[in-house]
Amino acid sequence: MERWDLLDDDRRLTGETLRRGEPLPPGRFHTIIGVWTIHDRLRRILLTKRHPQKLICPNQWENTGGSILAGEESCVGAAREVREETGMDCHCEDLLHIKTIRIPTAFVDCYIYHTEIDPDAIVLQDGETVDWRWVTIDELEATIADGTFSEPEIEQYTACKDALISALNALKPDSNDAGDPFYSTSNLHYLEKKMTDYKSGHLQLSTHDLLPTDDH
Repeated sequence: MERWDLLDDDRRLTGETLRRGEPLPPGRFHTIIGVWTIHDRLRRILLTKRHPQKLICPNQWENTGGSILAGEESCVGAAREVREETGMDCHCEDLLHIKTIRIPTAFVDCYIYHTEIDPDAIVLQDGETVDWRWVTIDELEATIADGTFSEPEIEQYTACKDALISALNALKPDSNDAGDPFYSTSNLHYLEKKMTDYKSGHLQLSTHDLLPTDDH
């Protein structure tokens, strides 16, 4: 059975440990991590679905997360959780710490993990998760709105939202991404010809001219 280091109100180690499932003493906290995995090519965030037999938030979508074990550093535990829950080869140096928030029972360290793995290569952890999906920010917020996102993680998402949007916006679009017609090779060639005609004075551009259609 896993054990956690206990912390005081200032996040200092108290020298005490707690076995998972035991009640937390008053004035004591432990460390939880949350990892937001971003697929750089898809420009999407990974969500996994909790096992239907979980006592807390069964069948709910969430980001990767868990508790830090006694004697374990935060980023080391975060990387371990990513490996255990998704099968991705994540290590401490691969993680970017973006925020720490405090909830009634714990300090929550939030990280971003960038990957370019095969999107279908996720390996789910038996007894923990049963499904996964790569989502946009809008799709993630839709799961919150329809009540299918794990409620304890909503505060974490709210605190990390700006950092996630900045990380996604910093990614360069993939010109070979068939899922985004604006950046398809054929449309980029079309735009290049339009701009050449425009610079030569042979064409006036409107917003419609920049949108991909079936004609090009």
